[in-house]
Amino acid sequence: MFFSLQILSLYTTGELFSYHFLNYLNLNYEISILEKFLIVVALSIPISLIIYNTSKKVKSIYFYKTNYYLPILASLFILLNLQNSIFTNIIHIYYNPFDSNTKIYKNSREKVNFDIYTKDKNRFIAHAAGEINGNKYTNSFEALNLNYKNGFRLFELDILLTSDKRYVAVHNWDEWVKKTAYSGLVPPTKKIFMQYKILNKYTPMDMHKINDWFLKHKDAILVTDKINTPIDFSNQFTDKNRLIMELFTWKAVKDAIDAKIKFAMPTFGILKQIRGDKIKFLNQLKITKVAASRSKAYTDKNLIANLNNANIDIFAFHINDSKDETYVICNERKYFYGIYANTWDFNATLHCLSDEKYEK
Repeated sequence: MFFSLQILSLYTTGELFSYHFLNYLNLNYEISILEKFLIVVALSIPISLIIYNTSKKVKSIYFYKTNYYLPILASLFILLNLQNSIFTNIIHIYYNPFDSNTKIYKNSREKVNFDIYTKDKNRFIAHAAGEINGNKYTNSFEALNLNYKNGFRLFELDILLTSDKRYVAVHNWDEWVKKTAYSGLVPPTKKIFMQYKILNKYTPMDMHKINDWFLKHKDAILVTDKINTPIDFSNQFTDKNRLIMELFTWKAVKDAIDAKIKFAMPTFGILKQIRGDKIKFLNQLKITKVAASRSKAYTDKNLIANLNNANIDIFAFHINDSKDETYVICNERKYFYGIYANTWDFNATLHCLSDEKYEK
């Protein structure tokens, strides 16, 4: 009896702590297995101490004698309630759970025409402005120009604030320091940021340059990453009707809807915060697009299927972590409406490898 109460209390505490702790930290980006493990440890210790001290006060022999199990049990229950299981990530690395007979979609997306997909410019987002001369994550003026010429019309830019609160296009400050040989404090001021060429040859982008470029390319659409203040940012962007923002809290999503941008696109992580019918919730907000790591097709296949069945477009990122654009198009296109691509040739004829699991 008492042991059953112990298990129930641990499960409930693990549920509450993991859910609210993740929400409080706003851990909506992809987090590593090590980070998940550290969260588990950080949460299990105080839970164990609280229950152990309580057991001593009530003098429960069952609680007291089994106290050495508490850290283990608490860790397991918290782990079960994290956004993604460590074990499913391990499975994804060593084993592909989708074989050629996998059928998870009921609607017309089950068979996406191969040739249409590969040439549809609405399905490919130029990642960080797209690759240029083999260089990724430049978020540069030259990368925008090159990839526009190559056929892209959706352009992702990573947007961060400088020390004087100005929006600039940069993937992260540590990477920017390496690519510019800057030796001062980060973030820099906007003036300093604009003085440093990326890799000594690519032009950095502030809001003035971003707006100027999109004014001159009327059919281009901006997709933002990193920034989570849609009202302020959209008011500074040249055309809200050509603005899609990946967002990381539900407040930001609702703000973006109120700001009347083209699409508010929640990141996949915050879908786990929805209690109850997730699709109904998204439909009520009129959400039609979601950004997700391609690993979600393996770790969250039911939710991926439900989103597709509801005609909610999923754009996959982390394409190049272990595979590439061609692999995803050949093998995983029925799971994702589109992808964040470093490069893509819209005119080429794509030939998939023999291990393709999805026939033309």
